[in-house]
Amino acid sequence: MKKAAGHISVILKGILCIGFSIQIVFGIVWMCFNFAHLQSFQQDSGILYRGLKGLVGNCFGFLYLLQLLFGFYAADRFLQKIHPVSSLWRIWGNLVLLTFPMAMQCHLAVAPYSFASSCVLLELSAAISAVRDKGGNTVREFARGGFFWLMQALLLPEYFVLGAVPLLLAFVYCMPALFRQLRKFMYTAILFLAFGGMIVGSYSLAGEKCLPDKETISFSLFGRMTWPTIWHDYEGWPDEVRAVTDGCIWEVSQYADNLQKIFRPLMQENFTDEQASEYYLQMAEISLKKHPGTIIRQVGGDILGYGVTPLILPMQLRGETYVAYSGRNYELMFMQSPLLTKYYVHYSCRWFAVMLVLSVLLFLTGQVMQSGRRVRGSVASVLLCLLTMGMIVIVYTMRGAGMMDYKYTVAVNLLWLTAALLLMRTNHVAGSLEGNVCEETERKHI
Repeated sequence: MKKAAGHISVILKGILCIGFSIQIVFGIVWMCFNFAHLQSFQQDSGILYRGLKGLVGNCFGFLYLLQLLFGFYAADRFLQKIHPVSSLWRIWGNLVLLTFPMAMQCHLAVAPYSFASSCVLLELSAAISAVRDKGGNTVREFARGGFFWLMQALLLPEYFVLGAVPLLLAFVYCMPALFRQLRKFMYTAILFLAFGGMIVGSYSLAGEKCLPDKETISFSLFGRMTWPTIWHDYEGWPDEVRAVTDGCIWEVSQYADNLQKIFRPLMQENFTDEQASEYYLQMAEISLKKHPGTIIRQVGGDILGYGVTPLILPMQLRGETYVAYSGRNYELMFMQSPLLTKYYVHYSCRWFAVMLVLSVLLFLTGQVMQSGRRVRGSVASVLLCLLTMGMIVIVYTMRGAGMMDYKYTVAVNLLWLTAALLLMRTNHVAGSLEGNVCEETERKHI
């Protein structure tokens, strides 16, 4: 049984190597065709990215290069922290994450999503290291993780909360060990508070908020529950709200963006934040009672769209699912090289589904052979990643309906690729994969 499982494992890893290598080739070719093309998304960013854009000016090629190099470094750091290897396998694994189509689009775009997703991986690598060491290098790793938390929050304000999650989880896990070394406990807590204070102070100096208030949270919940059924639910709203928004409901119902651009300013002009919050919650409750099934399906669709984008994207592009920004993202992506983009994206989406199946089979063969390498803190590290990514998906899902945008959760999708790479690295069997880049790692662990 073990011998048969070993042969199956070699075949599965060979298929994975070939599939990922094709993605790499597609990604590199697409990068060459699009490096001189300006791809700009008209969306908000934090003070750091606005400053970086002002510094770079019209030299967007230089910005692309920075984002590519930083993305490569983040992939290398993350993969090496999970399971260190060297030479060709290391470069190949980094390219697998770099050429994931949603990631590559962000690397070659004037938008904060490339740097933000890279910072997520780098912060996770520091948190994982702290969890595995269990107090050994916690202070140093928290300092590194705190720095990337600071960068994330200055790139996208919502990461003041989201970026704190992996550090808090690592801190809680390491707390028993830190209590035995009180000085390290104090240093770690001070570091966390210091980086949080720097984030709050930076946004305060810029006259902006990094933490959502009650009105913002209520508005997000209102948008999540009421759009796109707002036209049908309008008659049941409070009379005060209907009197203020009567002339804009049809326009608002056409695009989810118009809730923020048209509807919210009217509410802010005519009501206090406290009043507006109460009305938002009332209207959200009305829609939830009238359309519970529709809202649950939309929320589930957004969770899948954010968490496993390649499985949902083809359906979105065919118009078979809910409203999302995916069509606009894809349109911007294929403007320079439409045919290449079509094959690149569609291949990568189909390959992602195949990769998941092959990874499950590879995991099962590893269990049969009982050759998986056990790593200290591996379960805690997996939970750390899952909880962090789950929080990111939930927060973006709840910010409103019709606003699903895969650029925000590139790092979440990269974890699926990382899991496949980890299985290929740790599930060793006798033999070799001649003629592909996996040959080296097979020799390394025999």
